[in-house]
Amino acid sequence: MKQSATLPPSSEPASPLDVQQFLHSYLAEHATQPESVKMDLAFVAGRVLAEDVHADRDIPPYHRVMMDGYLVHASDLKPGQTLQLSEQGLAAAAPQSFSLSQGQAAPVATGAAFPDGWRFEDLRVVPVEDVEVEENQLKLAAGVSSAPQQYLHLQGSDAPAGTPLLRKGQVIGPMETAICASVGCVTPHLRPQPRLFLCTTGSEVVPVAQTPLQTEIRASHEHMLRHMLADRTATCFSQHVPDDSAAMRAVLEKRSRSADVILVTGGVSKGKHDHTREVLESLGAEIVFHRVSQRPGHPLLVATWNNSLVFGLPGNPLSVTACVARFVIPFLEGWCLGGWPEGRPQLRTEDIEDLSTHTRDERFTKYVAVRPHLSASRSSPHSQALRAQNSGDYRAWAGATGVVDLPPGRDALPDFVDLYPWTLR
Repeated sequence: MKQSATLPPSSEPASPLDVQQFLHSYLAEHATQPESVKMDLAFVAGRVLAEDVHADRDIPPYHRVMMDGYLVHASDLKPGQTLQLSEQGLAAAAPQSFSLSQGQAAPVATGAAFPDGWRFEDLRVVPVEDVEVEENQLKLAAGVSSAPQQYLHLQGSDAPAGTPLLRKGQVIGPMETAICASVGCVTPHLRPQPRLFLCTTGSEVVPVAQTPLQTEIRASHEHMLRHMLADRTATCFSQHVPDDSAAMRAVLEKRSRSADVILVTGGVSKGKHDHTREVLESLGAEIVFHRVSQRPGHPLLVATWNNSLVFGLPGNPLSVTACVARFVIPFLEGWCLGGWPEGRPQLRTEDIEDLSTHTRDERFTKYVAVRPHLSASRSSPHSQALRAQNSGDYRAWAGATGVVDLPPGRDALPDFVDLYPWTLR
């Protein structure tokens, strides 16, 4: 595949920005598919719209009363005035006929339609807070007032019929779901998600339900990554292989045909049993990066193979997590958006407790996990930087919602740092 990013010499680690620029270029070539998929509204959270959603009628579709109260003639709207309660009232239901004599007041509910055939100048809404009711009589408060159209949500004032309410490329959250439902868009057109294959490695790894020997560990990577990526991929197949190059090769050959993205965890360092690079090269993959000037996650590998992009992730849990948050999640989101996500959420460094205690390196970007935190000494929400003993200390990142990146160097920290969350936006 043609590489449009400028790559560093193979003997030098790439920078995180080098990797990002390459992924940006890859998406520009591969994530422009015009097709869309339709999905029931109950399952669209976090997905990306493939077409605009329009108002199918005026919003609101009628002049909607906004307060529980009473309808009175404008000429009767006088402080202290006593009115007779009408037996007829208006509820939030189907259109209904309405009549009101001079000197009467009719109950009206929030959501009811302002009566057809009446002028705003002649009929007013008075909130329940501005009246006193005793038996069948109503007395207006001393300071009562109600202007024409006050307490009314006028037909089409939010959006006339045909107005675009949601735009193509918008991520569907709770409010977007409500908008789709309100206009009858029950199966919106969505951008397709990438198909992902997850290959975990390690001869020391056993299933989570198995009691491990002292030198074995349970398979936590698969479960963690499925949690991080479940809502960002169309399918996520996974398989574990031991530290054996032939076994890895057989699995990758079988699964690669049905995957847009392949994640391999472990086997990317320089040890005798680290086979990921040699297996990929033997299959004809082109290694784009191997080693990135970042910690944790220095051994990260990125390759292209047929129509798949391959991420070779380091084996330690914090390295896996940091690399997925920094590169894999934005890439998967960019696949659905049709390009690398523009902009990033940022945190003010002075609002991240304990961040300044983290030692920085002249050569490496450092990823620090943060979790929301509210201390007794501060009234405003902020974050706490978490400290791990090493890249295998996964218990130290419990409660974290993402990582921030600290630039190389010993200078003072910038005022803001980029946040790479692994929770859904």
